[in-house]
Amino acid sequence: MARRLSECAQVDRVFIVGAGVPATVLLSGLAGVECIDLPSSHMCERLCEAADASKAEWVAYVPANRPFIDPTLMDQMLAKAARSKGCDYVGYQTGDGDPRAMDKLGLTGEACHADTLRRLQRNVDRLPDQQSGSLAAWLLTAPGAYQLKFLPVPAKLNRADLRFSIEGEADWDDAEILCETMSEADSQWQELAQLVLSNAGLRKSMAGRNA
Repeated sequence: MARRLSECAQVDRVFIVGAGVPATVLLSGLAGVECIDLPSSHMCERLCEAADASKAEWVAYVPANRPFIDPTLMDQMLAKAARSKGCDYVGYQTGDGDPRAMDKLGLTGEACHADTLRRLQRNVDRLPDQQSGSLAAWLLTAPGAYQLKFLPVPAKLNRADLRFSIEGEADWDDAEILCETMSEADSQWQELAQLVLSNAGLRKSMAGRNA
């Protein structure tokens, strides 16, 4: 994931943030990747720490269960964020607007303005204490008004039988099949989608878990 994110033209620095990050990760020495370990903290606080450390205007958040994160989709989202004046959040959504659909698809992240994260931090005790999930869900339920913009997910990905996030053993099994089948380790979303769509077994497996 760190390597794929480092390929994004719109990403300047990559951070691994968490509460109780394993020593194997902290000492891994991943090139160009920085670690922030804040025990007993809310995810919003950790994202604010990354924003402060990087002095970034926008922060892209990607849960750690998305090994096939796509640099092109991330760049398109961040380019939209950079052009959006007065906006708090930019993310993708499917045609039916299901907020869980993007979590299941697992190919993109979300972008939140750094000042918006700091504003959320002031009400951190009123945010869900989740370790992953959607920043949009915070903004839709947090005190105050926020401006959110959503990009339509590419039509080929707007399906219920594609799933690239890792939430269980069956997801790992499918991920291993994809890794063994991909022509290159940094294959783009188009190839990944085509691999699934041409494999009836994978499609059925993913559709069942998405449901």
